[in-house]
Amino acid sequence: KHPNGEAHSTETVSQYVWSHRKLIIMITLVASAAIIWGTITRPITHSTAHIFIQPEKTEEVAQGSMVFPEPSASVQWVISELRSTAYHERLNEEFGLLELFGLDPSDEYVDAKYERAISSRLQINTTDQDMVELTVSNMEPHLGSKIANGSVDYLNERALELFSKRQER
Repeated sequence: KHPNGEAHSTETVSQYVWSHRKLIIMITLVASAAIIWGTITRPITHSTAHIFIQPEKTEEVAQGSMVFPEPSASVQWVISELRSTAYHERLNEEFGLLELFGLDPSDEYVDAKYERAISSRLQINTTDQDMVELTVSNMEPHLGSKIANGSVDYLNERALELFSKRQER
């Protein structure tokens, strides 16, 4: 007898497997489907750029981070630039996003479709009053990081362009 008072089962392993065959088959099919799905789908990666806006009258710099050269830049300005049509057009020119997204340039609704596609892949968040976080979601990690870094370059160029215009006055 078993220590808890139950009688020992004389069921063999093959009898046990046979009696639970439906459960075993289901578990095997689910595990196989998960393995197959994992090998044929590519994961979505996230590349993030942290954009720090230098607070007025401070010299503090977060090490390893991009600090905005434009003293009048604000979090709202950065966000509006990242949501602008000019910025989205620049991304398409630089990285060929229409083709990547499978959009036909001759489609009469291509602009709206492109805006939807780009908006779903770019997440813009403010983490505090002096920082904007841009996260690019993409199945190609190198492209995502290039887009994130290209976005910072775009912002730098825009800020310097605005600064130069003010200096010309």
